[in-house]
Amino acid sequence: MTGPVVIVEERGYQVNFLWGFLTIVSAIVLWRAHTGMSGAGRVVADVIVGAFLLLFAWAWVWFVRHPAHLEVTPEEIRFQHKGQRKFSTLPHTGALYVKRTLIGGKHPVAFLKVEGSDDTIPMGSFDLARIKEAAAGTGWEFKGI
Repeated sequence: MTGPVVIVEERGYQVNFLWGFLTIVSAIVLWRAHTGMSGAGRVVADVIVGAFLLLFAWAWVWFVRHPAHLEVTPEEIRFQHKGQRKFSTLPHTGALYVKRTLIGGKHPVAFLKVEGSDDTIPMGSFDLARIKEAAAGTGWEFKGI
């Protein structure tokens, strides 16, 4: 990458809220299932809900230790988690725009796209104003925003 690089960090409070909420709710469900059931049902509930609790807690720790960021340059926008080799890029083939799509028919999810490319970058935990500011500072144009 050549030219100025502007880093846009994700908003950590959204990531912490999501995984923290799921972890706490799973712990409450595990406690309620364990105290309210008996026999084989208790064991099954403990194993299944306990597995979800461990998964959510592990994901929370992973996302805190590997926060995502965008690297905005005149040539591309790169989405990457800290310490990871894999990344997604949007080449500078046209103007940037936000594509909103519905998940499950009613839950809107926003993706950053660029004209002339089918690639997308999820915008769930990034501030659109910071992305626009970084993109404008490196020569990108926004369309329809």
